[in-house]
Amino acid sequence: MYSQGYSQPPETPPYIIHVDEITAAFIDKIYKEHNLTCAGSGGSMPYDVETIRVNFDSDQNSSIEKARALEVAVTEQLVNMVNAHEKIRPFLREYPFTSERAQIMISFKNKKSKIHGDKPLTLIFQARGKIHYFTDHPETDQYIKILKEPYEEAKQKVLPFIKR
Repeated sequence: MYSQGYSQPPETPPYIIHVDEITAAFIDKIYKEHNLTCAGSGGSMPYDVETIRVNFDSDQNSSIEKARALEVAVTEQLVNMVNAHEKIRPFLREYPFTSERAQIMISFKNKKSKIHGDKPLTLIFQARGKIHYFTDHPETDQYIKILKEPYEEAKQKVLPFIKR
């Protein structure tokens, strides 16, 4: 369909292909192990792999403690899968790939869970080395942050309980 005067479509960079391979396997693994459904993925990859982002939905209730353990477990699984994939290594912004570069967000759709006073936990995500916990405002459905903690502190709290 490309004729004279039109350029050919750009070739997909190899690192995008590798990220797609890793992400597809990761999403499948997380669904099987944790029953989380992928709601989207992407990252920052202007000329190398700076970050990989995967968003999940859960239909389960969660306490802060359970959400923390899940967030850390899922993040660590992505980090391990990226670092184990030898073909992606030359394209990583830094090797080894770290938890700060793995951006995992989990949305809890079942809003009946009561964990912070009478507010349900509705969203958790990790960015720039911090885990953020949110609930919904009862009238506007806008997110309200209820807790922020350093990722490494959260990891130390749950490390003994995570399956490796």
